[in-house]
Amino acid sequence: MKIKKQITVILFVLSISSFFQLTNAQDVRKTIDFNKNWLFEQDDWIGYYHGSWINWDETNWIPVQTPHSFNAEDTFDPEQGYYRGFAWYRKHFTIPDSEKGRILKIHFGAIGNESEIWVNEKFMGKFTTGYTPIEIDITEVVNWKIENVIAIRVNNLHNDEIPPGRWRMDYNVYGGIYREVNLLSLSPIHLIETDHFITTPKVSEKVSEISVSTSVKNNFDEDKKVTVKCELSDGNKVLINVSKNFTIPANQSVPIKTILAEINDIELWSPNNPKLYSLEVSLKENRATIDNLVTKIGFRNFHFDAEKGFFLNGKHLKLRGLNRHQCYPGLANAVPERFQIEDAVLLKELGANYVRCAHYPQHTSFLDACDSLGLLVYEEVASWQHIGGDEFIKHMDYMMEGMIRRDRNHPSIILWGMMNEGHSSKMFEKMIRTSKELDSTRPVSYAENHIDMGIKDGTVFQPDVLGLNYNLDNYD
Repeated sequence: MKIKKQITVILFVLSISSFFQLTNAQDVRKTIDFNKNWLFEQDDWIGYYHGSWINWDETNWIPVQTPHSFNAEDTFDPEQGYYRGFAWYRKHFTIPDSEKGRILKIHFGAIGNESEIWVNEKFMGKFTTGYTPIEIDITEVVNWKIENVIAIRVNNLHNDEIPPGRWRMDYNVYGGIYREVNLLSLSPIHLIETDHFITTPKVSEKVSEISVSTSVKNNFDEDKKVTVKCELSDGNKVLINVSKNFTIPANQSVPIKTILAEINDIELWSPNNPKLYSLEVSLKENRATIDNLVTKIGFRNFHFDAEKGFFLNGKHLKLRGLNRHQCYPGLANAVPERFQIEDAVLLKELGANYVRCAHYPQHTSFLDACDSLGLLVYEEVASWQHIGGDEFIKHMDYMMEGMIRRDRNHPSIILWGMMNEGHSSKMFEKMIRTSKELDSTRPVSYAENHIDMGIKDGTVFQPDVLGLNYNLDNYD
C-alpha cells in the first residue's frame, strides 16, 4: 500500500513538472516558417476588377514559395532589360487556437521594392524600405474560425524618391518577396528585438565588459513584474549570469537600463580568430521564461587613424576585400541562405578580410557568416549617385535606422555607409544623427567619386571615415 502511494505521488510530481515545461515552452517566442504555399500573379489589373479580394479567382495564379523574385529569369535571358512593374502575392493560412491570447506578427526579411499589404481585406500599410525588414502585427485581424488571406501588391518601378532612385545603375532593382517570411508568436509581454543592443565598452584579453540594452513591451491592461536575465556562454560553460527585476506599466514599452558585467580571460574576435560567444537574454515572469533572444557576439575593439590606417584590437590591419552583390543566376536576388553563406566562404578563400555590402543592406545569413569566418564588413543603405528631394532623404534615413537596428550586434561590422558616389549635406546631417543615436560605437562613412565637388560642398568633412572611388593618386 505504501509503495502504491509513493508511485502515485512520484507520477503526480512528474506530470506537474511536465505541465510546467510545456507551458513555458508555449510561452516563449516562436518563429514559424511562412514561406510555403504562396500564389503569384505578374499583373496589376486583377486587383481592380474582382471586387472583394477574399473571393478572387485564383485559377491561373502560379504556386510559389518565398524567397521569390519575379525577375529570376528575365535578367538572364537574351533580351535586353527586365520587367519593372506590378505583381501580386496571396497566401491562405490558418492560426491554431493554441495561439489565442498571444501577439502575432508576420516578418518579411525584405520585399522589393515597394509593397502594399492587406490581411483579411484590412490594409496594413505601404512600405518602401526595399532592403530592410517589414513586420506587421496581425493580432487584431486574425480569423480564428475561418481561413485567413494575406494579399501583397509589389512593384519595382523606377521612383526618384525611393532609394536607390536612379533610373540606370550598375545593379538591378529586382521585385518580389525575395527574403524569407516568418510568423512570430509572442507572449503579450515580450522583448522588443529592434531595441536589443549589446556592446563591449571595455575589451582586452585580461578584463572586458559587456553591456546589454533592450526594451520590454507589456500588452496587458495591468502592470507586470518581470526579471531580465543575461547569460553569457562560450559554448561549454556559463561565464556570466546577471538578473535584474523590473516593473513594466500596463500597455507600455519600457527601455531596460544597461545591464553591465565584467568578464576575465576572453578570446578577442579577429579575422584570424573569429571567436564568438553566445548571449541569451531571457524575460521571466514568476520564474517562468516567457521570452528570450540569443545573440552571437564577439569581443573586439577597433579604430581608424588618419595617418596610420585601421587598427583592430590595438594592432594595425590592412583591409583587403571586395564589393559583394546579392544576386545569383536564375534566382535574381531571391538567394537562399546556403548561397549567402557560400559567398562569404568564397571571399575568405580568396584571401579577403573585408567586404563591402554594395550597395544596400544584405541578408542576415551573409552577415552571420562574416561573423563566423572573420570578415570585416562595411554595410550601406541602398544608393548609387542619385539624390532626390525631401521624400528621398526621409526614406534614406528610415532605411539607415532599419539597417542599424537589425545589424548592430554583428561584431564583423565596422562601418555604416550613407551613400555610394553621391553627397548631400542636408541628408548626411540627418543620417549621421540617426546613426549616432542608435549606435555610437561605429564610425559613419560614404563613398565619394567627385572629391573636388565634395570638398566644395563640405560633405567630405562630415563622415568619420571617407571612402574614395577612383583617381586616388590625385589626392593627399
